[in-house]
Order: sequence, then C-alpha cells, then structure tokens
Amino acid sequence: MSRVDLESKKALSDKKIKELFYGSIEDIKKYFLDRLGIKLFDNDTDEKDFSMVIKQRNLIVHNRGIITQELADEFPAFKENVGQQLLFKYEQLSIINGLINNLIIDIDIKLREKFNLETIEV
Repeated sequence: MSRVDLESKKALSDKKIKELFYGSIEDIKKYFLDRLGIKLFDNDTDEKDFSMVIKQRNLIVHNRGIITQELADEFPAFKENVGQQLLFKYEQLSIINGLINNLIIDIDIKLREKFNLETIEV
C-alpha cells in the first residue's frame, strides 16, 4: 500500500472518529449498529446513564459546567441545581468511571464474539 493510500485512510478514519466524538448518542448507536452490527446498549437504563455522562461532559466543555434547564428537564436529579456549577464528588466520579468501563468491556465482548477474535492473556 502506498504512502498516499495510508495517509488517505488515516485522514478518513480521523474524520469518522471526530464525527462520532462530537455526535449524539443516536449517531454513535447508529454507527455501531450499521457498521459493526452490534447494539451499543443492552437496555434503556444503560443508555440513559451514558447519555447523562455525555451531557455532563458537554456542560463542562461548552458551558463552564453550569447546569442548564435542558439538563434538568431530561434528568430531574439536577432540577434544584439549575444555574449552579456542576461539581463532582469522588463517589460520582467512581460511578461515571464504572459506567464507562462497563460500556467498553461490553463492546469488547460483543466485538470479540461477532468477529470471532481470540483473547490474549497479558
């Protein structure tokens, strides 16, 4: 494969990764289902939990962490905190870390099974 081909593939993959990174949960779910043939979330609770993590991240990045009415409308636990800055206690960060790790492990298992990939012991 030529250097130009490799650079083109790299540019295309970088573009797709950027689209997914800034896309919605629906875009990410669609990509996993259409391109990889796997369902990203096994239930509505997992999807809602992950959606809350993404929306909190977006508040931090795009709104200086200020809780919006939109977030409170979707997640009533934030109702009393509209206009305040989103702050995390250690326990909350631990839960978020667990959600993300569980999602990664679930995706890994689904991809290994779908594509019959072998597990490597390290």
